[in-house]
Amino acid sequence: MSARADKSVPVLSDIDREILKILLVPDGNIQSSTIATKLGIPISTIRRRRRRLENEF
Repeated sequence: MSARADKSVPVLSDIDREILKILLVPDGNIQSSTIATKLGIPISTIRRRRRRLENEF
């Protein structure tokens, strides 16, 4: 069974991976607004995805 077929395994999008790359630096205490600016993505999207990533992982 593939990871995508198994609903219990979360799937990371490219945006999720980019957010994680930024958060996983030694000083990972970075504001969502800074991430939004770096990635050119609305802050609301960053906040929603960040919250989901923090809760699921």
